[in-house]
Amino acid sequence: MQIVRELKAYNIDFATCKEGLYNLHSVNDCCGFYLFSRPIAKRITLYGYFLEAQIRDPELKLIEEIHDGLCKKYNALCPHNIREYPRIMKKALKYHEERLLKMLRDSKMLLKVASVFTLYRGKLRVGHVV
Repeated sequence: MQIVRELKAYNIDFATCKEGLYNLHSVNDCCGFYLFSRPIAKRITLYGYFLEAQIRDPELKLIEEIHDGLCKKYNALCPHNIREYPRIMKKALKYHEERLLKMLRDSKMLLKVASVFTLYRGKLRVGHVV
């Protein structure tokens, strides 16, 4: 897109968070983690699914398996690696994950929140017109 090329030409980093306009990002994360010079603990977000959908069209019926794969791929804070965290932190992380998976299962809600996605034959796509 033209706006992304312009941002990169002027060395401007741009990302949205909850707006779902992931195709306009000029950096690889929407939280500013790229500004730190060390690894930072992250959660899986819709943006992670956007990046995955750019590579392949994930099947929504396999969403839990895909989520587990993304957790491992990004070494994110997910149930398999937060067992030792305090209960209050685990509860918040689990709540985030449940909301994310619920949204991915609800196609109407997903397309309202992140219109960059399309759904085709049960698969999550990016940049395809259906």
